Amino acid sequence: MTFRLLVCSLLAALTMSLVTPIAYSKTEAECLEDIRLGTELIKSSPNDFRGYASRGCAFGYLKKYDLAEKDILKALSLKPGTAGLYSHLASAYHGMGRYEDAIKACRKSIEFGHRTQAAYNALLGSLYEAKHFEVVGYFGCDRSGRWCGRRAANKRSRAVAKGTPRNA
Repeated sequence: MTFRLLVCSLLAALTMSLVTPIAYSKTEAECLEDIRLGTELIKSSPNDFRGYASRGCAFGYLKKYDLAEKDILKALSLKPGTAGLYSHLASAYHGMGRYEDAIKACRKSIEFGHRTQAAYNALLGSLYEAKHFEVVGYFGCDRSGRWCGRRAANKRSRAVAKGTPRNA
C-alpha cells in the first residue's frame, strides 16, 4: 500500500509539473504583451470577458497568482460557465497553495465540458496536494488496490470529478 501511495504521489507531482503554467513555455515578453492587450480591451469594452481572461491567464503564466485570480474571477462573472477559465483559476489556486479551492475549480472545469486527461490530471494533483490520499488511490485501483484498467479508472475519475463519494 505504501508503494502505491509513493507511485501515486510521484505521478501527481509529474502531472502537476506538466499542467501548471510553466509547462507551456510562454515567454515573459508574450505575457507582458497579453497583459497590455488585455488592458486595452478592458478600457475599450469593460463588459467583455476576454480582456480580463487575457490578463488573468498571462498573470498566471508569470506566477502572479493573486492578480490572476482577480482577473479570472472578473472574467467568470462576465461569462460564467467557461471551462477554460476554471482551468486557469485552478492553476492559480494551486500556485497559491489553496488546494481545496483548486479542487473546486478543477471540478467546475470538468463540469462545464473540459473533460480532457489534463483536466483529470490537474484534479488528481490538487487532490494529492490537499492530502486526499483515499481519493487519489481510488482513481485507478480496485478495492483490493490492484490496477483495474483504463475504462474503470476513467469511470472513477469522472465520479471523483463530480464529488461522488468513494463507495458510490
